[in-house]
Amino acid sequence: MQRSIVITLLWLLSTVGATAQEQPDYQQLGERYFLTYRYHKAAPVYERLARSRKAGPLVFYRLGYSYESLGDYGKAIPAYLTCIEKDPAADSLWLRVGDMQKTLQQYDAAKTSYGKYKGRVAR
Repeated sequence: MQRSIVITLLWLLSTVGATAQEQPDYQQLGERYFLTYRYHKAAPVYERLARSRKAGPLVFYRLGYSYESLGDYGKAIPAYLTCIEKDPAADSLWLRVGDMQKTLQQYDAAKTSYGKYKGRVAR
């Protein structure tokens, strides 16, 4: 009897630990939402991740893309700008930033953004 109680308790403790480990962290949760096009859920997760000092350019790109997909250009632009700041090789984002600024009728800012793009535009 005593042994069966110990075995049962050990089994219960092992299943509780396994369940706790299956919970996704914020990075995984954001990725899950982003990759399944649930941008309305991805944006708040990436907002939280962006507050971390360790947040890399991918976090800001996905945050910007989520907001852009939701039509919230006012929040997408700063996220993209931070992405470019963290990874200058992402300079093609200047085109997206310029497009959103143009949509928001920020024509001078759009012209400046387009001018910062160093790549070649196909014509």
